[in-house]
Amino acid sequence: MAVEDLSGFYDHYREALEGLIRAKAEGTKPEGAPAEPTAAPVVVDLMSALLESVESARQARVKTRSFCYWARTADAAPRVRRLTARGA
Repeated sequence: MAVEDLSGFYDHYREALEGLIRAKAEGTKPEGAPAEPTAAPVVVDLMSALLESVESARQARVKTRSFCYWARTADAAPRVRRLTARGA
C-alpha cells in the first residue's frame, strides 16, 4: 500500500516546531505557549500527613480499648458483689 502522490499530506508538526525555533531565536514567546503559573502549587508533606494519620489511629484504638476495659469491669462488678454477699 504505497502512496505515490504525497501532495495531499501536510506536516503540521514541522510547521509548529519551526515556529517555536523562530520565536526562541527572536526572544519572544511562541504562539500557544502555556501561561505562567500565578500561584505556587500546594506541596503536601507526606511524612507529616502519615504521622498524623498513625497518631489519630492510635488515639482511636486507645479509646476503644479503654471503653472495652470499663465495659468489662462494669459487667464484672455486680457478679463480684453478688459472690461476696453470698459468701458472707
